[in-house]
Amino acid sequence: MTQLRNAFLRVMRFGGQTQPMLRRTFIGAVGMGAFGSASTLMAGPNDVIRPIPLRIWVAQRVVEGEAPSAVVTATFVSDQLSEANRLFGGFDLSFEDRVEHGLIVNLTDLETRADRNALAGQLAKGSCNVFFVGRLRDVDDPQLNRMGVMWRNLANLKQKYVIVSSQARETTLAHELGHYLGNGHSGVKNNLMSYERDGGEVFLDEKQGAKARKTARALFASKELQ
Repeated sequence: MTQLRNAFLRVMRFGGQTQPMLRRTFIGAVGMGAFGSASTLMAGPNDVIRPIPLRIWVAQRVVEGEAPSAVVTATFVSDQLSEANRLFGGFDLSFEDRVEHGLIVNLTDLETRADRNALAGQLAKGSCNVFFVGRLRDVDDPQLNRMGVMWRNLANLKQKYVIVSSQARETTLAHELGHYLGNGHSGVKNNLMSYERDGGEVFLDEKQGAKARKTARALFASKELQ
């Protein structure tokens, strides 16, 4: 406690501006048991965000005379979810698939905006709905396919959900969840919210993590997530 008191006194002499050496002294004193750990001192009840619930739907392809087959495997879904949890875990955010995957029979390959909007009929309340489909056509350039999208039904902007195609790379779900949590695109190479990759480590920066946490809190507060 003497060391802690002296640190405060030195801070006062510097006009209240904590210099690096004084900051280390203060944190060191706290770490020795004055108030517990430094992280405990800074943390509050609002810092804890419970897992974000996902409702995952998997499209089934139907061929006449054959049993329906899922467009992606359980491992594909699990890998996407694991990567999302890894990337957001550094900001104490996590995603939880709470129920058995739902099945969609008639919406396997999405070609138009109307196809995407039709998924809104499946939405489960209280969760971020994620749809895994076979093919996802770029509605602005039909020559292209998309790996994923965070989609809003323009007829009802409250209806927003994530769509991931079977052609997605491992970080696609995480990228679209980044949009769901309020982040736009980034021009920084290898950033999760960027299209530019060179094989390096994919990451989110501190500002993006803070934005995601703020959005998650708001979604729980509004009961959009429960």
